[in-house]
Amino acid sequence: MSEHNEQKIDAVSMETTDNFWAVWNTLKPVETKPVVYRAYYNDDGVVCGYSTDDTPGNWIEIDVETYRQYPEARVINGVFIPAKKRHWVTKLRPGNLGIACDPRDVCVIVDPNQPHIKWNTEHNEID
Repeated sequence: MSEHNEQKIDAVSMETTDNFWAVWNTLKPVETKPVVYRAYYNDDGVVCGYSTDDTPGNWIEIDVETYRQYPEARVINGVFIPAKKRHWVTKLRPGNLGIACDPRDVCVIVDPNQPHIKWNTEHNEID
């Protein structure tokens, strides 16, 4: 590349850079509103949704951790009350409903016309 072409490219590059900074310096910073986390609830106090948008309805302001952790809650007298977390244990029990499985291995699904055992799921809440 010739020296003349290099100088021409450098001049264009500098002009582009100067134009960029000229425009950049005229821009004003974007004003952002603070994020408000809201728990929206019905007239009975049951929380029916969470949002950061300002929409019509009853709502109470909550912090970001509450927003993330409590899908079920109530609002009583303007106070956010998280629902007790539930823990479940699910067990397989032999029964009349369910999928036909090999009597020796629950992981093997068999034709219902073959010897089989059907399994029901039982859900138990624990503390």
